Amino acid sequence: MLRTEATINYNFEVIGKKELQSLIIVYRLPDGVERKYEIPVPGIGDTQQDTRESLCINHLYNKSWVSVNMLYDLAKKINKLSPDNDISWFKTFLVVENYHLIKANKYNQEITELVTERLKKEKLI
Repeated sequence: MLRTEATINYNFEVIGKKELQSLIIVYRLPDGVERKYEIPVPGIGDTQQDTRESLCINHLYNKSWVSVNMLYDLAKKINKLSPDNDISWFKTFLVVENYHLIKANKYNQEITELVTERLKKEKLI
């Protein structure tokens, strides 16, 4: 199924008492619906033990409402909230960028097939 990429408006809020804080991602979908996604601040800098990739980013990168830009902004927030984290941002974003590149290539392939099919139907090729 052909799916267009939508621009998602978002911002970050930190709420709660220091020991119970949460980072809230408030995002608005293209249809105008506002949603919230909560991430507990304790543990926000946690990593995969074997790769040191961000668990938080790895949990989010393949969600339909998440953009690569949002993830880079989230990484900055993680560094502010957990400055002593041991996250390998290179490894984390290697996975993220690879996923989104594959997704974009699949999207481009779908469009190419759709246009080709339509051109054949219209006897333009």
